[in-house]
Amino acid sequence: MSRPDLLSGEPVFEGTRIAVRFVGERARKGESATALLEDYPALGAEDLEFARMFVALGRPPGRPRKKLKFVHGDG
Repeated sequence: MSRPDLLSGEPVFEGTRIAVRFVGERARKGESATALLEDYPALGAEDLEFARMFVALGRPPGRPRKKLKFVHGDG
């Protein structure tokens, strides 16, 4: 099943296949807005700001790493 809003599990900018996290990481590492907008002409300044905020929030916790152990109570 294909989802146009995801690329390898990562959210993309609407109408593109550009991963939000990838752009945000490049911005976080100091790449200029001018350079990013040249590389991604489909994006605007608001998109770059969104990507920066998205990366600053960090990754969601996701699934537990260990198998959960359920304990049944007495009763």
